[in-house]
Amino acid sequence: MGKSKDPSKPPAKKTIKSSLFLYQDGTLWEKKGLFCCKQTAILTDPSLYENLCYQLWEVFSKEIIKQTEIESLPYFPRDSLSLCQGISRIPSQTVLQNIIQETTSQKKLVIDLMYHHSDSSDPQPPLTSSKIRTASKSSKRVITSESPPPMKRRNTQPEGSVPKSGQQQWALGGKFASKPATQQTNLTSHLGRLSQRVQSSSTGGPSATWILGQRLCFFTTHPPPNSDPQSTRFQLSNGIQGITFPINYKVHLNQVVGSGGMRTAYAAEVKTEVADGIEHINHWVAKIRLDEVEPSIDQHATDALMYEGFSHLLAQFKMEISHCEYLRSKLKNKGGSIQASDFNLLVRHAVVTNGPINSPTNVYFLEAFLDGPYVKYSSNDNFAVPNNQPGMDLDLFKLMNAFTHWSYNNSMGKHLVSDLQGVGSTLTDPQIIDMDPHSWSDGNTSSDGIAQFLKDHICHPGNEVCEALQLGKAVDLKWAKPQGSLADLVRTRNAA
Repeated sequence: MGKSKDPSKPPAKKTIKSSLFLYQDGTLWEKKGLFCCKQTAILTDPSLYENLCYQLWEVFSKEIIKQTEIESLPYFPRDSLSLCQGISRIPSQTVLQNIIQETTSQKKLVIDLMYHHSDSSDPQPPLTSSKIRTASKSSKRVITSESPPPMKRRNTQPEGSVPKSGQQQWALGGKFASKPATQQTNLTSHLGRLSQRVQSSSTGGPSATWILGQRLCFFTTHPPPNSDPQSTRFQLSNGIQGITFPINYKVHLNQVVGSGGMRTAYAAEVKTEVADGIEHINHWVAKIRLDEVEPSIDQHATDALMYEGFSHLLAQFKMEISHCEYLRSKLKNKGGSIQASDFNLLVRHAVVTNGPINSPTNVYFLEAFLDGPYVKYSSNDNFAVPNNQPGMDLDLFKLMNAFTHWSYNNSMGKHLVSDLQGVGSTLTDPQIIDMDPHSWSDGNTSSDGIAQFLKDHICHPGNEVCEALQLGKAVDLKWAKPQGSLADLVRTRNAA
């Protein structure tokens, strides 16, 4: 009997060869690629596309800083990254899987990374000429992201010419925040910087009219050079640096869309000019802190830094889920297949203000509007919420509770994630509870919150995700603040 001509199936794991195809302001650095490396990939990983982008960016971002004139990079510029083969872009997980299936075990697998860099801190890939539209400057077209009426089609993701800066199209980046890449320093020290609260420096009553304000971007390392003439630099009291970017927004203070223990949320809109004569308006919520007498960016900035720290932990947890060999495929797919389910993506958010940074007229915490049943997986003082809420997905319930347990174990008992809530798998308003009561946001219930978690959390038996991750029972890990650090500091200063 002759041999079958069908190609053999690829193995579960394979070494892939990768290069970086770096575009700077639309120009390709090297047509053969830069910084060739090899990576081991789990070809059956349902979130392989996302995880490969993340892994390759960790490798290549360091080389970019070392070997090019580019001095700073975003944490994880997801909207500017894609997998490719040479200059041919791989657009999705499905196409990537087809490429893998067509690759035999004897054939080399080449998967490269494409990165579009601009001088802005949140770059977007340039649009191709086939996507460029024009319109009369005398009559601007406004495109909204509302549900379209019957028989009338509206473009909720408008196509337009390349803006002067990727920051100008920030509001069109979707509902989800980009997953940040781990910094050059280790995650523990990076979280330590993010956890420092911003102390007093001075939201008010804006009308429901369009406000030309500023969106605040924060950096634990040096911010990128100013590329927008309207941007300004500033520094917070905890040493975190920032840059402002223009944003056009409107807040409807007569439309309350939600209220919690610390903030009230109002309906809001953001307007973006995507091309000459074409504007896009999409829907957001604007949150005001209940405890603020005068407008101040301090607590909002602290919340934004906490969101970033949470995102780092989230990215690491999703990586653990996708590589957990003991987790059944349904849970792994739901926990790791970002393109399919957008699991656990933190909602897109920003601090916006108008007026001087030190004495603003108003300050809001903007979040993308989420449509659907709102569910709560935990709070910062209750980790035994019912799992029969309307819209509750039991698999997500297990994953969210395991995320809290994993974060506690991963920090050796120092901190854990809490207040996991949102629409489906998209999270909003999370908190980090830390043994240091002065860390993170004012939702940090510290040792009391951690004690409540240890009391409420049940996973052996009960939560198959905790069991698959081999987290063990939730017990007091007795974290203690490292001793001698102050003495070492004094000794070092005396020796100087």
